[in-house]
Amino acid sequence: MTNNLRALRLRAKLSQDALARRMGTTRTQYVKLERGERRLSEDWIRRAAEALGVTPGAILERGTVPLVGTVGARGEVVFGVSIGAEVEAPPESSPEMVALQVEHGPLPGIAEDGWLVYYEDRREPVSPELVDCLCVVGLPDGRVLVRKVQKGRTPGLYHLYGAGSDPIFDQALTWAAKVAWIRPR
Repeated sequence: MTNNLRALRLRAKLSQDALARRMGTTRTQYVKLERGERRLSEDWIRRAAEALGVTPGAILERGTVPLVGTVGARGEVVFGVSIGAEVEAPPESSPEMVALQVEHGPLPGIAEDGWLVYYEDRREPVSPELVDCLCVVGLPDGRVLVRKVQKGRTPGLYHLYGAGSDPIFDQALTWAAKVAWIRPR
């Protein structure tokens, strides 16, 4: 069963251990509840809601995240197109999660027109764990793209591969965020 325990816990800046103690259970038991490996009974929902200071309904509601822009067919991001719009949050999203909507053609092999691309945890500078991942990346010239990031020939530079677009080699990046979720809208 999907739930908002992780997102609410992160928003409250609590560790799994801390929230488990507040709920009167063990960390192991809490992790099973958070992951949906154990059913959230009415009692668990009540305990979690009290521990987090939210309504019981907030535990099961999916919630929303801001829709911050669009992604074109060549992976180019345009921010601010949908200011104020919200879309359904994916499972286990954090308070920093945002979404982009694919428009004006698909990202071949990645997402179709109208799909949502979610990301969070923007890294400045780019961290090593983002190499070989599909990311939203910021370039020094101000462009933002959705690309797979690989190490370049020179330290600190990256090769960027995108569906339906030519690769960009040995490119500096100002920031990158791993794509966390992609789904139809």
